[in-house]
Amino acid sequence: MKKRMVLLPSLLTVAILTGVGIGIAPYYVEAQKKESKKIKHEDKIKNHRSEKTNKLLEKTWNTAMKKFNIDTNGLEQVDYADNHHIWDKLDTREQVSYTEALHQAMSHHKIGDYEPLLLVDKDVTQTTILFQRGDDKTSVKIELKSKTGDNGKEWFVDGQPEEK
Repeated sequence: MKKRMVLLPSLLTVAILTGVGIGIAPYYVEAQKKESKKIKHEDKIKNHRSEKTNKLLEKTWNTAMKKFNIDTNGLEQVDYADNHHIWDKLDTREQVSYTEALHQAMSHHKIGDYEPLLLVDKDVTQTTILFQRGDDKTSVKIELKSKTGDNGKEWFVDGQPEEK
């Protein structure tokens, strides 16, 4: 008899909690749908970030450009989060090569570092990656270059990251 009394309240508790959980779930999912915004492929990520964050990133990018004395004339400035916009200018094989080179370069990006800026030349043969370390003092520059080989244009990290 004692086993039934213990079992019955336990099952009742589970049933109530499950029922409550299931009852709340549709409202939670509906609230998530209303809050989330879809980012379209052609959108720029800066349009989905706060103005404060955008200003902070622009400040870090400008600091890095000054430290490395980079003239941005003739260069397209691309937010790292928007690097897929560069892909539109590359064929499929080159997209893979470019992405692999980007990932290799980003292995030097540490937790706490600011988001990088990509400076891409008009011929899309060279990309300079700039970002500031989380210490707010050190800027980093990494060069990606391309070369044309038997398999078409291939991308690679050119040299070691430079820090100032």
